[in-house]
Amino acid sequence: MHALVDWIKRLKGAGPDGRFHRNLRRVIVPGISPLGLDNCLIRIAPIGRINERPGATPEAVSVIEWIDTESQPKPIDMQREMASSLGALLTLITERRIEVAEELPLARAGSSGTAFLAYGLAVDRRLYGPIDVDLCVGMKTWLANLASLQGDDVDAIGAAIDLHYGATLLLEKDLSSAYALLVAGIETLSRRYGSPPQEWERWEQSGDWEEFAKELGLTESQREALFSRLMEDRNLRLAETFADYASTRVRDSFWDRPWNEWGFLVNWSADGANYMAGDWLSRKKVRDVVPHDREILRTCLKKTYAVRSRFVHEGSRVDFTSQAVAYASKIDVGRPLPFAVLRSILGELVEVEVHEQASGFDLPNIVISAPRD
Repeated sequence: MHALVDWIKRLKGAGPDGRFHRNLRRVIVPGISPLGLDNCLIRIAPIGRINERPGATPEAVSVIEWIDTESQPKPIDMQREMASSLGALLTLITERRIEVAEELPLARAGSSGTAFLAYGLAVDRRLYGPIDVDLCVGMKTWLANLASLQGDDVDAIGAAIDLHYGATLLLEKDLSSAYALLVAGIETLSRRYGSPPQEWERWEQSGDWEEFAKELGLTESQREALFSRLMEDRNLRLAETFADYASTRVRDSFWDRPWNEWGFLVNWSADGANYMAGDWLSRKKVRDVVPHDREILRTCLKKTYAVRSRFVHEGSRVDFTSQAVAYASKIDVGRPLPFAVLRSILGELVEVEVHEQASGFDLPNIVISAPRD
């Protein structure tokens, strides 16, 4: 809510003679009738009903408008937080599901309309390409392997698959929550198949504790007792197990997996813009994005777990800009992993555990074909 509070204070400080600019976002509301609001700090212009999507109740779309000062350009993360906060507040006030779309309004010279372009795909462009796998072979292989799993393996691997799915669905609506689900997926597997590192030197902040022990003048036995107790701390164990498991469990072949990114073309007209067919933006390998260095990966994973903890416990949201520009070069060493990389690691770990735990299963001989006329 800091974005809303800061916005109000900026407007108050600017006064009636200040210079302002308009901000527009589309907002989705439940029901057949779009939302409208005039003569308020914000304005909501009704547009119309949305064609029903499978699995969704009737919805309508409006455009929400607010003004802000022109004293300085507002970065995209600030704009996203402002739009999201408005949606959260409207939902709280109305007790209705009101969604401010994750879009960027764009105007083109000579055009009277505003185009709203989704930017969720900038975070993980590999999710949007055409399907180019043998789906039938893949489905049979996965079903046979999953059916052969036992008890706790079904629970852990199944939960990881579900969390991966939830993250992909949430990506365009709430990046921070989607990111936390990916972390939860890896953590679920690490609790089942991983173990905390046994060497004290591999624990984060071990150097700081060494210095602290020296300052206190601890004896060797006191020092060992302190470090042993620290290694039993539940929160430290979760973070260290998460990073150690994921960085050591991925196979060397992971770095040779395809990393192909897809983008859509945009057709501009006098009334705005719409998406057309797309094309591959690049065709690379994972190693072109993630250095083939497990210690670097482990360090980034620890930073990633800290991001999840700050979001869950403090409400600190994931920085969109750093996620969207993560493809310009290899990942930044010592920074949290981008969503797309984290998702790939979770997928790799699910495959690893299924391969290790599955024993094979004879599927029923069933073939469903298209009905005859």
